[in-house]
Amino acid sequence: MTNICTQRLLLFILISFYSACNAKFFYKEPAQKLESIPASIDKKKIALVGFYDYHTDQVGSGKIRRYVSRIDYDTRILGDLTKIGTPIEDIKDNGLDSVPVGNILSLTYNYSQLTGSDGIGTLNPLFKKENGNLILRKRDVDYYIVGHFGPRTSINKRNIAFLGLIQKLTFLASLPTLLTLPVWHDYYSNNYIRVYDRNLNFLFEYSKEKYTNGIMAWWVTPNDVDSSGTRKGENINSQQITSHARTKIYEPDLEEFTVSFLDWIQKNPK
Repeated sequence: MTNICTQRLLLFILISFYSACNAKFFYKEPAQKLESIPASIDKKKIALVGFYDYHTDQVGSGKIRRYVSRIDYDTRILGDLTKIGTPIEDIKDNGLDSVPVGNILSLTYNYSQLTGSDGIGTLNPLFKKENGNLILRKRDVDYYIVGHFGPRTSINKRNIAFLGLIQKLTFLASLPTLLTLPVWHDYYSNNYIRVYDRNLNFLFEYSKEKYTNGIMAWWVTPNDVDSSGTRKGENINSQQITSHARTKIYEPDLEEFTVSFLDWIQKNPK
């Protein structure tokens, strides 16, 4: 009984130290910087669909545990996209539009492959369901930009580089120092953005897979908290980092895409 109490006390101390750790990420800069927006760009003509963050929970107990991610409809990350487009919910629809059924099926299939059934609700503002069929809501837009942030609907510890080996080894090495020696931390993001014309013809795709690295220790000055020092969205048990950190990780991709999209428009005038 004494040994069990001692083990629980040590576990409590370790968890307390781990919870008190700060994270510092080495955020990446975009490969292409957004310099200016052409005067010809009309934000109301470009509809932004998706771009919601994820919330990850650890489910199961004992040795059988996994991480399940669900779309967080309360958190949307648009970054520089707000300079060229408008969330689709803010663009009024006027009746229904006749577009090829194959285009609708292609869009919904490709999006569901990324998000699973959990993400189909993201496309609700695009369509109206009649007699079991999806029909595009009519809007005066030229382009639909449909975005999805990783991770996928169901993830596990392989979401970390090399099956998390580096993080596990540095954590074990850090324990005897009471987490004074930094723990290496990885965050993997897998982001997709697809562009469609007003008839839902697919135009081009931008995708980015990357690891964002960081360190954790009690003495580290954190850069994963917002200006008020809030650690909103963090969940240590599920390896969920703060909403501020995820925003900082995704924003360079959004800026790179915005530059690519403007270049594409210049090369493919209507």
